[in-house]
This record gives sequence, C-alpha cells and structure tokens, in this order.
Amino acid sequence: MPSRFAIVTAKELCILAMVAKTTIFLDGDDTLWKTQELYNDAKSKFAFLLNESGIPESQESIILKFDAMDALRVATRGLTPQRFTESMLILYSSLASQFSLEYKTSIEKKILDISRTIRQPPKLYEDTVDSLVSLKKEFRLILFTAGHPSTQKRKILSLHRHSFDVESYFDEIRIVPLKNEERLRRVLKLMKLSPHEVWFLGNSLRSDILPAVSVGANAVLVNRGAWKYDDKDTSHIKNIQWYTTSSLSDAAQIVIDIFCK
Repeated sequence: MPSRFAIVTAKELCILAMVAKTTIFLDGDDTLWKTQELYNDAKSKFAFLLNESGIPESQESIILKFDAMDALRVATRGLTPQRFTESMLILYSSLASQFSLEYKTSIEKKILDISRTIRQPPKLYEDTVDSLVSLKKEFRLILFTAGHPSTQKRKILSLHRHSFDVESYFDEIRIVPLKNEERLRRVLKLMKLSPHEVWFLGNSLRSDILPAVSVGANAVLVNRGAWKYDDKDTSHIKNIQWYTTSSLSDAAQIVIDIFCK
C-alpha cells in the first residue's frame, strides 16, 4: 500500500527549519551586474584625452587624482553619474590651470561624450542567474542597491530588455541613495527583520559588508574588485567576521552550506 507521507531527507529538514525566516539582501552594481568596468574604461579615455590636450601628467597620475577627488565628492553629490561627469570637468579645469593651458570647450564636449559611456546597459556576471536560481529556491531575496533611483531603475529596465527579468528573482527591490549602518538599521526595522536572521551579499566592504556586520547581520564579501570610495581601513575592527569569496556562486554556496553543515 503506497504511503501518503513524503519522505523528507535530513538536509531538507535542516533547510526547512532554518530558511523559513531567513532573508538575503543582494547588492546590484558589481555584484550581480558589471558596472565598474564601464567607469574604468571611461577614466582611461579621459586620461588619454587630457594627455592629448597637452596636460603633461601621466595617465596613471590623472586617474589617481580623479579617483581621490571623485570619492570625496560622494558625500555631497552621492552615487550618481552626474557626480562622475562633474569630477572629470573639475579635474580638467584644475590641471589646465595648473599647467597654464587654455580651458577648451572642445575638450569639455569630448569629456561629456566620454562620461555618457557609463550609461550603457550593464552586463550580468556569468554566475548571476544560476546563483539567483539556487538562492531563490530556499531563501527570501531582496535586491538592495545604492544610487539615484532613476539610474538604478534604468539599469534594471535595460537588463529586462536583454532577457533578464530582475523582478522575477526578488521578493522586493529597495533602492537607497547610500548604504550605511544607520540606513540599514532603518530598513531592517521597517521590514521587521532581526539582524541575525539576515544575510548580505555584496562587493563593497564599505557599503555592503561593514554596515551589515555592524548591526549584527551576516555577510559575504564578493570580492570582484571595487573603486576608491570602497576603500576602508578595517584594522580597528575586532571580533567581527565575515566571509570572503571571489564569485557570487561561491557566496551563494557558502550561505546554503551554513544551514546544513
């Protein structure tokens, strides 16, 4: 006589018991899709253009100066494409003045053209879809991305047009201007989530990982590379840990394995 009861494995019981109340927040830029490579390419073209205009500074030095200034301007201008463009124009003006060169509107126009290249539709990382499919089976997923709402929505829509329906993988999408500990506490309180029941996966130590572990949440750093703004001294941090890996697929597996060691 056939049994009316399904046989549940020990691993399935483990997952059912632990995952029911577990939420995973995933970053977008440079975690799910490639953004930094667009900015790096634009900066290289910018430095080359300044050399061509007569500024006798190495391209490496120009990029270093740009990164330092652009990172500082996040505090006042936010994570926006406009800030990036303005930083290019400010640095061009500063270097032209430093070397007694005329500020040319023709160069300004070329800089504006270069800055527009960062608005290209981003490309997904190769492991994004498979990782989301694996996580979606077991966890509640939240896309938690920082930047200007119109910019982030444009990226999400462009991915949708290229056959990646972002909304189908996530239970909720939250866009914030910046990620920090204070804002994270507010989000968790609003969503009525306990930090210890939450995981954060992202590529930024400053924006994704440190705010998460500071409030008591779990975190995996997907170390795909970052920019100057993400640099953060962690030598003062004691008794706080997070996982680090170089791919989203490994990060997903870490979380899954944690529940059923």
